[in-house]
Amino acid sequence: IFSDCYGVKKVHVCSGLHNSDEYKDLLNTDIDDYELFVSSNEKDEKVRIWIKTKKKKITDMVIISLDTKTQLYDLVKLKGKIDLKDVSNIKY
Repeated sequence: IFSDCYGVKKVHVCSGLHNSDEYKDLLNTDIDDYELFVSSNEKDEKVRIWIKTKKKKITDMVIISLDTKTQLYDLVKLKGKIDLKDVSNIKY
């Protein structure tokens, strides 16, 4: 489908309610190997991006966005070998 995926090999996307069991399970996932890459707190939205790196490439990226009004979240997990310079080109 995509001619250039910026090194992304696998994508997992899910969404749901903030207080759901699935969301709580996601938060309890072991992220000790990840480092916080971006944290944003806007009026109605919170976003966190965590990454794992190996040899100057991002091998895993987890993006969680929470709408604080509706309490809905979106989660995107990316796997691959992503150059840091290409991160701004990845859109979901």
